[in-house]
Amino acid sequence: MDVTLFLVRALSTKIYEKDITVLFDNHALEAYQAAQKSPFWNSSGIRELPPEDEIRARKILGLVCLSMENKTIQDELTTIFFSKIGLLLKRYIIKEDSPEYYELHLDEMRQQVNALPQRVVDYVLILLGNNGIDRDDTLRYVYELLQHWDSEGDVFSSLSEKDKLVVINLVKEYFPERKYTNYTDLIKVLYKQKGLSKEDISAFQYIFLSEQISTEEYGEQVEIKKDDLRRLFAIAVRNKLSNRMLPYFVLTGIESLIVAKSYNKLRNGLLKSDLELVEVKHQVQISNEQKMKRENQLLQQENKNLQDRIKFLEGEQHTWNKEELKAREETISILEQLLDRKVNELEAATKNDAVKETDAAAEISLEGLKIAVVGGYPKLNADLKNEIPDLSIFSTVDRLNKSLQQFDFVFLLTSYASHAMKMKLDSLKIDYLYLANMTAGRLVNEIKMLVQPKNS
Repeated sequence: MDVTLFLVRALSTKIYEKDITVLFDNHALEAYQAAQKSPFWNSSGIRELPPEDEIRARKILGLVCLSMENKTIQDELTTIFFSKIGLLLKRYIIKEDSPEYYELHLDEMRQQVNALPQRVVDYVLILLGNNGIDRDDTLRYVYELLQHWDSEGDVFSSLSEKDKLVVINLVKEYFPERKYTNYTDLIKVLYKQKGLSKEDISAFQYIFLSEQISTEEYGEQVEIKKDDLRRLFAIAVRNKLSNRMLPYFVLTGIESLIVAKSYNKLRNGLLKSDLELVEVKHQVQISNEQKMKRENQLLQQENKNLQDRIKFLEGEQHTWNKEELKAREETISILEQLLDRKVNELEAATKNDAVKETDAAAEISLEGLKIAVVGGYPKLNADLKNEIPDLSIFSTVDRLNKSLQQFDFVFLLTSYASHAMKMKLDSLKIDYLYLANMTAGRLVNEIKMLVQPKNS
């Protein structure tokens, strides 16, 4: 037995509206598409519901169809259903407790069932089975509903041939033109041929007029066919209405039919509007997704362009650094050459003095002395090391430390030492002597001349 309609009708009640709306919005278009393919889409079990409930039922039908292949939706629908019926009733449905427990709480369970909307009760009865209720009674009730929803409502075809002939004659009698045209024509027939008074008709019209519904106006907007009239008279014949009551029954039936058809037009319009709204929302969603995709593609392209630019600039910077380093090295080399040339010129200019100093210094020995020189540049320092192999040279500030106190002599090259070196020596409280010359030879002679007084 397929109980899909019972689940759909149960969840279409107002108590589930909020939860169903949230779930449906996540699957709107695919749910509606699935519902329209379902054999229950045009079922009387859905169409007989009030407009809002009917629209909600069609949405739920779609969700139920999707849940057959989507366990997540199935679990969400189950959770939504049980959330409103009460914990005790849920325990009766799940059937995990002992028979003693169910016997003890039977009255309380029935009270919970009676407090629920009828459409929810219909589905709950099916789920309960024989736990606290009569299963046979439930099955009879369920089959009656299913039979009612499956019926075509064509009373005429179920009549005997004799009764069918009576119906055809009644249609001709009441509507001799063979065609029902409009509400006004019906009133004329009832006035002239059946003896109804204006007061009689007004009494029937009052029910609709009290709700501001004019059947005369509504009647101009709907089409009542001959089959509708034949069905109306078939009901009268089947129920054996007297000739005295028949005119009133026809009047009431026509007015009710007018309102029912008007309602159907309104209902179909509401459903169409809801379907169109879902479609529009879906199109907006697709448009937003496409827009986001385009924006992401633009961002990705922009990011790639930036990455390429960074790589280019890094390459440019690397090339520039190499060229700058090379240029600096070449500049330093040129400056060193110029410095050596200048030194050679000075040496030539002071050769005579140097010869005298050399002769005097040649007699002085530096052997056994620990000597440190602070400052200088690579070539000069190399030349000094050639002259004094045991010489210790400190060419950068960071190498200066208290180990200099262990030397017999510490010299500061005033021409090739920074102010920072002098301040560092002072902070370390190192005793040091100044060297003023600029060439290796003259510096060696100067060192010997400064050492001599101390050793004598």
